[in-house]
Amino acid sequence: MCIQRWEAQVIDAAGRTHDPFAVPPHPTDLAGYRARSVPGVVPQGHVGREQAELICAATVDLPFRYRLCTRVEWEAACRGPHSEFPRAQSELVTICNTGKFPETEHLIYRFHPAPKWTYGELNDPRLNQVEGGLARTGAHSHCTNGYGVFDMIGNLQEWVQDLEPRQAEVRSVIKGDHYMGQGKNYEGCAATNRAHFYLPPSDPDYRLSKDWKDYSTGFRCCTDPR
Repeated sequence: MCIQRWEAQVIDAAGRTHDPFAVPPHPTDLAGYRARSVPGVVPQGHVGREQAELICAATVDLPFRYRLCTRVEWEAACRGPHSEFPRAQSELVTICNTGKFPETEHLIYRFHPAPKWTYGELNDPRLNQVEGGLARTGAHSHCTNGYGVFDMIGNLQEWVQDLEPRQAEVRSVIKGDHYMGQGKNYEGCAATNRAHFYLPPSDPDYRLSKDWKDYSTGFRCCTDPR
């Protein structure tokens, strides 16, 4: 398995960078969109699992074809070749872009003083543009390991392909915590968020924004070696 070294940008069919502070198009409107992983750019937030899956699948760098990583692959890449990456939150906040803005200072309060934590509020494009919040890819130069991957902890959470049943629902899985993360969903490479239920794009509720995406949700792609 190979994994992109940096969190992904989204490139549209015309070769332009999609606005990283805006929700990408519905999955049926993503023809020609692909992922690009380079240092020094603002990674794409506000992306849903299905969008990320389709964008990865459309990303071709011959002889490689990309896809969303599995949870096992993602965690292995995060830990490093000798499991050297730190896991304690006290270490992570010093080297990675996480643990910013304590819960009582969540950035949403700057723009929505009495938030209802709605889809619209959590996709406010201003959130990821606050100074000291979302960082450019690779800006935290020590947030890496022997594989040379960056920002797998903090900055943005990252979708993986796994789906987990929970009673009558299916939950999607997102890894790595984010820049406002407080280590509540476990710590380090074990950080896992299963809070969001899964809807396929064919579900009528998908267009009603009942699939999940917000300021914190990003991705990177994996591929099988050839």
